[in-house]
Amino acid sequence: MRPINLLLLIFVLLPTVCFSQQAEFKNEFGFRTDNDAYLAYGQDRYYTNGLFIYFRRATDQSKLDKRLNKIIWEAEAGQAMYNPRSGNIPDISLIDRPFAAYLYAGGSVNLLFNSENSLKVSLQAGTIGPDAKGKEAQELLHSIVGFYEIKGWQWQVNNEAAINSSVVYKNLLFRNGSGKLDLSFDSYLNIGNTHAGAGAGLMFRTGNLNQLFHSASTESMVS
Repeated sequence: MRPINLLLLIFVLLPTVCFSQQAEFKNEFGFRTDNDAYLAYGQDRYYTNGLFIYFRRATDQSKLDKRLNKIIWEAEAGQAMYNPRSGNIPDISLIDRPFAAYLYAGGSVNLLFNSENSLKVSLQAGTIGPDAKGKEAQELLHSIVGFYEIKGWQWQVNNEAAINSSVVYKNLLFRNGSGKLDLSFDSYLNIGNTHAGAGAGLMFRTGNLNQLFHSASTESMVS
């Protein structure tokens, strides 16, 4: 592994746009990258890499129901890659989880209420298997950065069409009088032939807080 190359890659891939919290924009374009190498583990394991590109646009707020603060439409495309315990598997007997990639495009609508609750509904269509190009993407990444040789993608999952949907609901539970601290309930439901599951938890924020209908935590910085 070459630390200098890794730092350069992180610098190139991470978004570097800065803006004031008071600034308002109608449209937003951005991307997100995930990689376990950012944590300096020195290995690829399970969910190992993701690259996601999105475009968001807010509707005309003057035409919304009085309960709604804004509606944001989003288009997204991405690729996620998964390895067994390592990205270098010389024998099939060492595979504890399959090599796999998920390549997709999708859309969503995010409803932000004046009560600071939100509901986001998403739909994705794509593929898993060789058509998702995980082998090619991981080999290219390791070649650019100077990581170890990738072996084992010949045992990846077969091609299969993927249809997935998700619902994310967030509910403001408490905010103190100074507005410097709040607590929210977060929940999600995933239904599809690639991703399925549900979860719930609490989100705690403190500091100089935006309201949840204009916050990065609800993906609602456009207006």
